[in-house]
Amino acid sequence: MIDRDRIKDHVHRLNPAPRPPGDAGGCDLPERLRPTAAMLGPMPRQALAALADLGLNDSEIGRYHGLPPKRVSALRRHWRIDRAT
Repeated sequence: MIDRDRIKDHVHRLNPAPRPPGDAGGCDLPERLRPTAAMLGPMPRQALAALADLGLNDSEIGRYHGLPPKRVSALRRHWRIDRAT
């Protein structure tokens, strides 16, 4: 059976409010984490949250995107994205 509430939550996370032009979604990040976030695509916070919701751990996310797991962990901590349980 399809859990429509869970799907709505994922869609909401992937379609946030519009950002101002030129804002790549990483302006709240420390300078050292910006290159890492850029590797996750144009919506890095949403991408990381979606992958975490799908149950991927930091090593798996890092391997997929070519990032060290410690950097993925740092982004999770900064954005307060819970680890998969």
